[in-house]
Amino acid sequence: TKLGWGKPSWDCEGADCESPESDLKKWNGLSDAEQTAAVHLGWEEASWNCLEAVGCAVPQSDQKNWIALSKGELEGATKLAWTQEMWDCDKYTSCRQPKSETKDWNDLSQPEREGAKLLGWTWALWACLVIQLKDCQMPIS
Repeated sequence: TKLGWGKPSWDCEGADCESPESDLKKWNGLSDAEQTAAVHLGWEEASWNCLEAVGCAVPQSDQKNWIALSKGELEGATKLAWTQEMWDCDKYTSCRQPKSETKDWNDLSQPEREGAKLLGWTWALWACLVIQLKDCQMPIS
């Protein structure tokens, strides 16, 4: 795509994966074509630049395709109301996400919290993600 992502790089897992150059650029460093592609995906200057400042880590499970999730991770994803269709959604299109995705940790039900833990989330990681989604106004559906 215009942002440099392709299926192999997007689906890549592990330390040997490489992000496209656009992933390391601030908004003003993106070409017009890259900015247009980013806008098409729901990004704007403030949200694009905000991500770099937040720097949240995510559990390894977040980088896996549904089929690669362990039994425990699948149980966790299900408790958070993820389906295979949502989890594996082509990230270049508008994807549905469960309501749990933007809840604060303390607003998660007990089963949702258990699910998050099975996926490798902790309170701190989850809080960082929610702040990132809300304050950075990341494009979500």
